[in-house]
Amino acid sequence: MQGIVYFGLQSLNANEWSAPNDIVNDISQLKNTVDMINNSSHSMVKVPHDWYDESCLPIGFWEILETACNGDQGLVGVLSQQLYDSALNNCIDNNVSFECITQNVQNNNPCHEQKEFYGVLKLEANWKDISPEYHVSSGLDLYHLVLKVLSERPIDELSYSDLCKKVFTNLNFHGGFADSLLTHGSISRESKYSSPSITGINGFSVSTTRSLRSLNDIELDDKSTQEILSELAATSGFECTPQGSNKGQLKFTFDLNGISIEVNCEFHFKINRNNCCDGVYYQDRLYFGFYTNEGTRNIYVAHSGCHL
Repeated sequence: MQGIVYFGLQSLNANEWSAPNDIVNDISQLKNTVDMINNSSHSMVKVPHDWYDESCLPIGFWEILETACNGDQGLVGVLSQQLYDSALNNCIDNNVSFECITQNVQNNNPCHEQKEFYGVLKLEANWKDISPEYHVSSGLDLYHLVLKVLSERPIDELSYSDLCKKVFTNLNFHGGFADSLLTHGSISRESKYSSPSITGINGFSVSTTRSLRSLNDIELDDKSTQEILSELAATSGFECTPQGSNKGQLKFTFDLNGISIEVNCEFHFKINRNNCCDGVYYQDRLYFGFYTNEGTRNIYVAHSGCHL
């Protein structure tokens, strides 16, 4: 799944421009924000070809620019060229109009056909008619937008898995992770409940994403395994324990720089509720393990789904 963060006239603080230095500061901040988004592994900025035609301000963009430059056409040319060269040129999409932004962000997010999710870039003020959670002005905003998509609006198991691998960069995922997501909500002979109405990642995305975020964000240095498990339980809200018995089936093979390694993934979150919070105590699991390479301890995620 690909993230698209739209730039538009509302991204700028154009209403606040009273002097050329205001414009220069906005361009610098805009460049940093665009670079941050484009340098992420999962999102990119798109600039509608007609962004300056949006009628969201009392006067048009070019009039605002000219007024801030005191009518100096040479300075208008220099600053507009700087805006395009430093931040916009590589992001312009001739197939995108500013008129489609609100529809995409508010009503078609994510887009199942294109496998895209959407946000809008802002420097300070929020856009009109766009919910606050879709605004991106920092790396943290972008992270929270992606977490919202993973938690609340997954498309399917494969796109969810692919996006997890791009976002949770501190984790290493097993090749069968996407397939395991299909088994969320499955029943076994030991289950004391019926299969929920929604199985797979679409039924358990909130709990799974919360568990993966806890794994991704934890600091491992100078902590015992028990300390790590206790912290993971506290941040995720799920019991986190090692396997009691039958551990042999929880050894998984991962690729490490072209070399196959075997990792004991007996540690697991006990995912006991679905997205509907229907009152059933589910027995799903997210299994993971640790492997130390060149003195660095890393986390390997093997399976998220039915109890193994």
